Amino acid sequence: MKIKDCTIFLVDIPLIEPYHLSFSDINSFNTIITLVRAENNVLGIGESTALPGYSSETLEDIWEFAIKWGQHFPGSEIEDIIEQIKPFCRRVPFCVTTLLTPLEMIKFNPDYFIPEGGISFNLLGAINSLQKESIREEVEILIKKGFKTLKLKVGWEVEKDIARTRYVQDVISGRANLRIDANQGYSFEEARDYVYGISNDNVELFEQPFGINNWTEMSNLQKISPLPLMLDESIHTSADIERTFKSRCAQYVKFKLMKAGSLERLKMLINQALKYGLKVVVGNGVAGEIGCVQEALISQKLINTAGEMNGFARQRENMFSNDIILKNGRMSVPNGYFDNLNYDRMEQYVKEKIRWD
Repeated sequence: MKIKDCTIFLVDIPLIEPYHLSFSDINSFNTIITLVRAENNVLGIGESTALPGYSSETLEDIWEFAIKWGQHFPGSEIEDIIEQIKPFCRRVPFCVTTLLTPLEMIKFNPDYFIPEGGISFNLLGAINSLQKESIREEVEILIKKGFKTLKLKVGWEVEKDIARTRYVQDVISGRANLRIDANQGYSFEEARDYVYGISNDNVELFEQPFGINNWTEMSNLQKISPLPLMLDESIHTSADIERTFKSRCAQYVKFKLMKAGSLERLKMLINQALKYGLKVVVGNGVAGEIGCVQEALISQKLINTAGEMNGFARQRENMFSNDIILKNGRMSVPNGYFDNLNYDRMEQYVKEKIRWD
């Protein structure tokens, strides 16, 4: 089947409040949205949101890659374009995601469209507050909303991180599990002090304390840590999954669609990790509705750990006419969701737009 037209949008979507990570504070999502229409008028949609510090791929890299390939889409066979772009998944997955996902939606229709009954997937609730006076209120709101798993970011100053974590644990008081993410922020000594400095009660996992290539430090920490460990930024390829399994340096691995580069590749990587007996978490806190829904669509068929595809809830305004419903700690997405992109609403955030037909 041939491609009829392709449109790429560069949008800057402000967040409700800053999202605090160990390497930066994020105030908006710099996102590239791609629409691809096939000759039978089936519409595929994809996105990629730049996250400097997490990925080496910049917004400019993703935009330039989209222009380079998007101009060749009209009149090309979908299968041919997929085969040409797919090899780039390992090297520049953020660049590839915005182009491959709409093509896969069309090729594998209806596998990557919302089914008639919609989808519903369990999410975690993110603790974004850094100050004690607002942490208690935020935790109480999240638990009242039905979240059974909460996530806390650390990776700044270890002693302050320990104190804040202890306070969060006291506030939670066993009412929810806690995931803790250091976003590569610690040295080995700091990570050791951290895992010994907090209670391990109701801690589900401790995520990516070190840089992506610090496999030895991860293995050494695993030997002494009372907390289960998870790798995120270190996990990109099948070889990374195999290395995690063979070195026994983590019990969990985490995947994101933008890190995989492709819907099909994300599914493949999840299945490989499960085959090795690793526990799997999926989700991107820095992604709009498109990426979050696509991650949930794949995850609900494969895993039951709480998803982290909650970036859509951070946006000040969503880009679709239908809302993603958050209720009882779950995200619910209606059938036909991807058919209702609100172009008028999106237009106010568009910085650049290119169409080829």
